[in-house]
Amino acid sequence: MAHLKGMKQLRVLRLGGNRLTDAGMVHLTSLQRLTHLELRASHAGDESLKHISELKALTCLSLNGSGEPGVHIGRNFTGAV
Repeated sequence: MAHLKGMKQLRVLRLGGNRLTDAGMVHLTSLQRLTHLELRASHAGDESLKHISELKALTCLSLNGSGEPGVHIGRNFTGAV
């Protein structure tokens, strides 16, 4: 994910069937022009939501099929979105 860090003009990012984890999400925080983010079948969790909440231009977020089995993403998230 570190290679995305320099793509500051990126507005739409779709990642599917990937191994993206909470730790990797920190690399997306520099993408401040990102308006659409789709993370399908990732291992994103509550820590990822903290990083996503830093994307102020984000208007569309899809987390279909993400998270660990049996865990509801965002259930314990209390950050500003």
